[in-house]
Amino acid sequence: MTRVVHLSSVHYPFDPRIFHKQLRTLSAAGYQTTLLVHHEESTERNGVRVRSVGDVETRLERWRNLPTLFRAARAEDAAVYHLHDPELLPIGVLLSLTTDAKVVYDVHEDYADAIRLREWIPDPVKPALRRSFPAIQAALTRAFDLVVTADDSTRERLEARTSAPVETVRNLPTVGEIETDRVDVERTHEHVLAYVGGSTGSGG
Repeated sequence: MTRVVHLSSVHYPFDPRIFHKQLRTLSAAGYQTTLLVHHEESTERNGVRVRSVGDVETRLERWRNLPTLFRAARAEDAAVYHLHDPELLPIGVLLSLTTDAKVVYDVHEDYADAIRLREWIPDPVKPALRRSFPAIQAALTRAFDLVVTADDSTRERLEARTSAPVETVRNLPTVGEIETDRVDVERTHEHVLAYVGGSTGSGG
């Protein structure tokens, strides 16, 4: 049975994109699936093995724990490693260099743009970091077998910089898991448009 290991140092273990849409789908298709993640304990759910690499409280602890995460990944001896956070890029390069596994990097958002919203990054550093991050990310992804993005615009920007293949896998809701009690809605059109997710912003 092919072993697939996903790694995240940032996301909640049961994140919709990672756990429910990707890992559960792989498990249902017959793959042996493991998620390496920061969590209070290891567990198994829906055929997916969630392996804790320690519970961390701060961002500094998370970064200090990256060598532990790398060692745990190597010990899994997987056929595929799938990374979900930009801080895991060096781990991905090491896995590519030290194993025969395929390495996939999942770009959940435009990180260069997201930098301006990160409150923990000092404001004087943000402009230089926003300019340099796309080049650093692209350089490191050249060691990977595939880069996955959640939208076409991010894919197009990465394709212009990296030699790795880049594909879009949209983060759409799983229709079968949407529950509603509005079954008596009167339709005036053939199609009904629904929005799933959150929205924030200021008025005016």
